[in-house]
Amino acid sequence: MAGMVLRVVPKRTLDFTNVSSIGASQEIVLAQGIDVSDWREVSMMVRLHQNSIVSTVGKIELYAYMEGRTGEDPGILFTSANTLAVVTISNTVAAPMYAVSSLGSNVGAMIKIAARGTRTSSNASNSIKADISVDLSMKSA
Repeated sequence: MAGMVLRVVPKRTLDFTNVSSIGASQEIVLAQGIDVSDWREVSMMVRLHQNSIVSTVGKIELYAYMEGRTGEDPGILFTSANTLAVVTISNTVAAPMYAVSSLGSNVGAMIKIAARGTRTSSNASNSIKADISVDLSMKSA
């Protein structure tokens, strides 16, 4: 079985502490336009280097979406509404942590990796912050 590991998000800090009201969330795109067209199966590998989420104040979700670009409308990013895989980091997840989540097979031509921070408690002074990195494992057979 031929395959490849691709680093898509080098170690970085995700800080969603500024999400201030309960139930509010913020999304950031970490990588997009990742060409997976040559691969039959793709898995997202998430490493949690440090977890600074205080108490039950919030959570961070890392996820992958299918993406399809076209030369006819290069300014529009066509994205599926359905997530392919999700890894959730809360205050109960201890670092270091390693999670592998399959995106499945035949996921299309491109994907994007994003993160969403959500506040679940009213204590706005507590941090929702974590250091992560993300790789993709891609297999052709």
